[in-house]
Amino acid sequence: GLRRAPAVVWNIRHSNLAEGVNKRSTFWTVRLCAAMSSRWPAKILANSEAGLNHHVDLGYAAERCRMIPNGFDLAIYRPSESDRAAIRAELRIAQEIPVIGHAGRFDPQKDHALFVAAAGRIAAVHPTARFVMCGRDVSRDNSTLW
Repeated sequence: GLRRAPAVVWNIRHSNLAEGVNKRSTFWTVRLCAAMSSRWPAKILANSEAGLNHHVDLGYAAERCRMIPNGFDLAIYRPSESDRAAIRAELRIAQEIPVIGHAGRFDPQKDHALFVAAAGRIAAVHPTARFVMCGRDVSRDNSTLW
């Protein structure tokens, strides 16, 4: 019998296509995909309203788009006093000291510079506060951060 080709589903995980932040090849890819979006994919899934709306504004077929947000199993990922104490002990931060964190790969879209600037402003008012960053390429070796 006739075999049907499997449905193609695209996944958008990018919400900021600002110039100067993205590669030129990214813009060409987005333009090409926008032109093909009404014919090729059965569905186009995005993990945020911002990403979905931005791509629709760039010409993606809105009728094929759906948003499925990122999610976390709250039975597994929940506050833990023992984990909190262990991490604070590892970082040598007393239990009563406020800690503000930034988790994300080192990328202009994650805006580490804004976090560092905000940390400076907060530290001026709350000198005991501590700031923690983590993510791919977020390390003491990354001279751009310091």
